[in-house]
Amino acid sequence: MVQSSRIYPFRPEGSLLRHGFQLFWASLKEGLFGRRYKMAIDITDRCTNHCRHCSNRERGDARQEEEPTPEQWEERFDGYRRRGIISVIMVGGEPALRPDVLLAAHRRFLHVTTITNGQIKIPESFQRRIYVSLDGPEEITGRLRGRGAFRRVLANYEGDRRAVLNCVLTAENHQVVGTMMEIVREMGVAGVSFNLYGPNIGEQSPLILSREQRREIEQQMLEARSKHRSLFFMNRRMIRWLCDGRHADRCLWRSRTVHQDLRETPRKCYSDTFDCDQCGCHSGAVTCTGLNNLLSLPMFLRLFFG
Repeated sequence: MVQSSRIYPFRPEGSLLRHGFQLFWASLKEGLFGRRYKMAIDITDRCTNHCRHCSNRERGDARQEEEPTPEQWEERFDGYRRRGIISVIMVGGEPALRPDVLLAAHRRFLHVTTITNGQIKIPESFQRRIYVSLDGPEEITGRLRGRGAFRRVLANYEGDRRAVLNCVLTAENHQVVGTMMEIVREMGVAGVSFNLYGPNIGEQSPLILSREQRREIEQQMLEARSKHRSLFFMNRRMIRWLCDGRHADRCLWRSRTVHQDLRETPRKCYSDTFDCDQCGCHSGAVTCTGLNNLLSLPMFLRLFFG
């Protein structure tokens, strides 16, 4: 792979000052009055992949016979806004299968982001942050996500400044942090973030990381961040939070974010059977709530706007 010569700019609407003030005001009201302002929404149960480490793997084969129409999604979004929601993350399933829903959210919310497997290109009119799943070089990504997955991500998002690569580290690919930094530079995307494989309760899987492997990952990330800070979309607090994993009782992403499935049914962050004692998500370290988490605000803004 050669360094990308294609650059697709990222032009989020509004100034960072405006976004920062509105985020702080919303987080202050949340801390004082418990009024939540963030949502993680499943916009489809369908997916193009069958990833071995999918957080929604217990319903990965689900095929919804009838999904909400664009008009129904617009009504839902308008209702969420009336409840005070200003920040949404669109998940699934594969969100790129519903570009109409992504664009409806784009028109309505202050902060919108999505996580995609990258097999379908999201329209360039969606000028929001896109987290694109890639778990290492071609062979490793193919083992975890399916043959050809790496090349399709490259074809769809090379040079796209909306894109941040989102790498899930497992016991099979936990040494790829340095390699991912090379891939980011060559692809010409905005940067990279990492999550760790999190099992369901009672699960026995060769993908589960040991405590020693988590400590090794922490050192890899701290070293990579020191060398490539502009490309590393995680701060030191996020890295340490991620690699510890044992923080279910103090995770604001779990307790202060509204998580719901396609039918608007409340659910846990990842799945109802997820083992929070082995969490591999960094989101809890950047959830802004009131004055106590004011220091998280700069990183929160960077995650959305680069």
